[in-house]
Formats: sequence, structure tokens, C-alpha cells
Amino acid sequence: MQKAGLGSGEDPTKRLEQIPGFDCEICYTDSSEVETFALECKHRFCIDCWRSYLAQKVREEGEAARIKCAGGDCNQIVDTKSLELLIEPDLKSR
Repeated sequence: MQKAGLGSGEDPTKRLEQIPGFDCEICYTDSSEVETFALECKHRFCIDCWRSYLAQKVREEGEAARIKCAGGDCNQIVDTKSLELLIEPDLKSR
């Protein structure tokens, strides 16, 4: 399951954290106040970057079911529970 990018289906809210000294690799935010999220592959980015990335995939690329992790060449698929947690309400109907 992991090699296919499907993960184990654990509760995604467990991967939401505020981490002191966290430095987002996408936007370079380094505030200890920023909320972050990691997929099961352990790629962690700030919530704003995850939301922007997912919004682009859904709105501009028409993706919804097989969105891959924002981390480089990672094959981890963003699971449905994580999508529901991260995407804005207006995108949930797509």
C-alpha cells in the first residue's frame, strides 16, 4: 500500500501540528505559530501551502482523486480524509 502511495488510512488530524522552529520548504515561513500538516510520507508543509497546492490541483488541473504529495518526486496520494481536512469548503463539491 505504501509503495502505491495509498498509505494506511490513519486519522489525518494526528498529522496537524504547530512545530516550534518549523521552516516550510515551499514558502519559507518560519513562525512557531504556523499550523503544519504532513502526509504519511512525512512531507510537512504549512497549511496555507497545502491549501494553495490542493486548490491549484482541483481548480486548474481538474484533479481530485489522485493528487500526489507536494513533496518533489513523492508518490504518496493525498487521501480523501486529508483532502476533506485541508481543502476549502467551496472546493469540496468538485
